[in-house]
Amino acid sequence: MEIKEWVGQARNLFINKEYLQIILPIEDRIFELNCLNEKSYIKFSKKAPYIEILDRAIPQLRINLTKDGWKSLNLGRERLGLLLKLNDASYEGNYRLLLLIETIFQYTSVENEKKLLENC
Repeated sequence: MEIKEWVGQARNLFINKEYLQIILPIEDRIFELNCLNEKSYIKFSKKAPYIEILDRAIPQLRINLTKDGWKSLNLGRERLGLLLKLNDASYEGNYRLLLLIETIFQYTSVENEKKLLENC
């Protein structure tokens, strides 16, 4: 799954499960995600569409992932914190925002598993 697909999935998760909107930051937060030879600026907001990709921005956090790190994180095999320890990821910036992103990846990976089980 590419970054744009993940953003779309995360957006749908916040739209469909309103109770998850409580974890979103009060003020807009922007982070830069570098992986798969792609750099994306992603904004989290309390207002719809909740999560979106921006063309340019000044991020409060930068996350770099290896190809294996992106796969593991996206599939829910490993958490972002573990990837940092395994050197499959690195970050620079706001640690609290990093924790929020880790939580969102966990929710989206659970949704992936549910969809897989429904299709079996």
